[in-house]
Order: sequence, then structure tokens, then C-alpha cells
Amino acid sequence: GATLRPIGWTGLDANVDLGVSLLTGPDGHVEWDDAPNAAIHAEASAPGFLTLSSTLLKPLSDNDITLTPQAPIHFHLQEAAKETTGESAAAALKNITITRGVIDGKTTTWDDQPLPAAALAPDKSAGGDLAYAESHAHDALLFRIAGPDVAPTQTAPVPLDGKEHTLTVKLQHGTRISGTLVDTVGHPAASIPVRLLPSDWQKSQPAADFSQLLSPDAQQH
Repeated sequence: GATLRPIGWTGLDANVDLGVSLLTGPDGHVEWDDAPNAAIHAEASAPGFLTLSSTLLKPLSDNDITLTPQAPIHFHLQEAAKETTGESAAAALKNITITRGVIDGKTTTWDDQPLPAAALAPDKSAGGDLAYAESHAHDALLFRIAGPDVAPTQTAPVPLDGKEHTLTVKLQHGTRISGTLVDTVGHPAASIPVRLLPSDWQKSQPAADFSQLLSPDAQQH
């Protein structure tokens, strides 16, 4: 069955361990007889389904909760010149990093770090190189793929709708960007961090760009 864990209610901060865990019966129904007379925030989870981090339950009402099945997202990576297959695919994937972005409503939030290798399983399905399974419910995900000599590539949003999706990503070889930073009298300015942004960064959400911070050691002119 599914588990419903109250984490807060009106007048109480959410994400509080209230020590209450409710398990649904065979018909999916659950009741909390001594609940507070207020709207309740609860976490809903079940094996094989996306966890709802916070769903609002109203008192004295019949609350319907819909859980979405988990489904893998397949990544099929291709080189710029030719499709990556076999041993070539393994070499290309060795140093590739995949960073997850979460879309909820109009907000996109990027993870601070790339997905760990343990979260990306080798994909045995046809046409897949890696597979990822999200654990929590969101409107959609998108991914940023990068690696040595590979230009950062961002995928289109992938809805978390309970269906399997395959992302075919063409890896383009990166190009060198260099320059010299000088002060107002033309002297080179040493040890200054330089942040790279896409050319249309003014139109992008801050969290959705390909931001990279070059350390002084990595900067060349």
C-alpha cells in the first residue's frame, strides 16, 4: 500500500517529523481520526511511484491523491560526426557529466552537482546508453550534459507523466574561447575569475544558463 506522512499544517512549518505514518488499505483509503482541524501538508509515497513531497489535504473532505508511476528516462548519446555505438559509446560516456534541472510551475532549479554515477544505470534497452529514474514528482526535468572537449548541451524538458522517454543528444566538440582581461590602463589583471554565459543570457533564467567559472589556472589568452 501507499504511505501518507503528515509533515505540517496551517500555522505549523512544513517538513516537520510529526511521528505519524499512515498506511492505505487494500482499497487505497486511509483515515487519520485525530488530525488537527486545519489543512494538512502530507508526503505520499508507494513503491514504483513518484513520491509527492507535499500534497494539501483539507479537513472534513474526501481528498483524492494521484501518484504517478516511475518510468525511466533513456539517454542516447551521439558524437558530432557519427553515432556513438559499442566501445566508442563507452569511451564517450566515461567522462560525461549529467546535471539535473527540476521544473515546477514557472521555476527551474538546477542541482549544485552532476548526478552521481550510481544514479545513472547502463541502459540495456534498444538505442539507450544510460538510464535515469526520478524518485519524486515534478512537472518536468531537463538535463545539462558536458564533458572534456564537449560543448555543454541542454535537453528539452521531459514531463514526468509516468511514460518512458528517450533523449537523443548529439555531442558537439567544444571550441576555444580566450581573451585577456586588462585594467583601465591596459595592464593584465591576474587572478580574476571569469564567468561564461550564453550570448542571450539577459533573456534566460539565472538558473538555466550554461554558467562556468574559469579558475585563473584554467584561463588562457
